[in-house]
Amino acid sequence: MTDGDRKLWREWKEATFGSDFMIWHDGLGTDGVTRLRGDARDEAIGMLLLGLRLGDSVAAQALEAMGVRDAVAEMRVQLDRATGVPLVRIAHSIHRLTPDLSLVPRIVEVLESAGSWSNRMDAAMVLRDFDSPESVAALLRAVREDHDYLVRYHASSSLLALAVIEPADVAEHPEIFKLICSGSERDGEPRDAAEAADHARAAELLAQHFEGRPL
Repeated sequence: MTDGDRKLWREWKEATFGSDFMIWHDGLGTDGVTRLRGDARDEAIGMLLLGLRLGDSVAAQALEAMGVRDAVAEMRVQLDRATGVPLVRIAHSIHRLTPDLSLVPRIVEVLESAGSWSNRMDAAMVLRDFDSPESVAALLRAVREDHDYLVRYHASSSLLALAVIEPADVAEHPEIFKLICSGSERDGEPRDAAEAADHARAAELLAQHFEGRPL
């Protein structure tokens, strides 16, 4: 890939989806590409494949939204080069196009990494779409052990979704929500014994929804 390719992708991406800050703040809006037909759709797919080859997970998400299954092979190539949030999002896009639970260990590795809380939060969020014993076990560990509130929050909500509990927002379940809110919200700060006990109890309550299922 050349500098010209990178410049072309950056300019097209911003014109189509907005700045990286807008994508981060508002989420990736794909209506502008999913509505395309004919030559305009083909041109957009070509640009997105360029972005994918450059390792941009936004391109993978947009190709997934467009239902471009032919892009999965290249997504797998880029998955092997990705880390953190890009890895999680590319794996999620592959799974949504061609369901593949063998991707779960890659996402769990991010969920249990010592990196940024935002990486772990994204992993906790997407695991709700991977219904497997390994996903459930990893999310329960995150509720029990992760030091960051947002990771515990999204892990809990993903568990509720996997258990088909409505609403699947842990904030609507006061007993569990109070327990996961116990302690510091700052990533990496040590927990005291009472906080650790609260988080363990939250995991126990969530695990009850999976009784009878192998974990």
